[in-house]
Amino acid sequence: MLRLTLLLILLTFVGCGPPLINISGKVSYDGTPIEEGSISFESPDGSSPSIGGRIDKGVYQLEKISAASVGKKVVRIVAILKTGKKIPAGPPFPPDKLIDETINLPPRFNEKSTLSAEISSGNLNQFDFILSKQKP
Repeated sequence: MLRLTLLLILLTFVGCGPPLINISGKVSYDGTPIEEGSISFESPDGSSPSIGGRIDKGVYQLEKISAASVGKKVVRIVAILKTGKKIPAGPPFPPDKLIDETINLPPRFNEKSTLSAEISSGNLNQFDFILSKQKP
């Protein structure tokens, strides 16, 4: 009886759930890493939960994701990009106050995404997204 109890305690700490996977990669837009944004992987038919996380300095890393999330996914990337230009801040700031001009990624990378990925239960789920103003 003592052995059975110890075995049950050991199984509780080890865990019996589905295996976990990692997903990672790089994201750039017109040759420049996306400084800050978010990425999500969604089931095309809504049959499984979405997974996602932050993009930081052109890199994302999603760790310890349930292997139940495998399969074909629609990828959505959201980011605000600096254009390199300075523009007036506008009221209530003084007229000479300048801020960085920003733009959003085109809808074909987020709300109307044409991006996809196939997540597998294997060890390597690395997806790099090289985005461009030009449509493919």
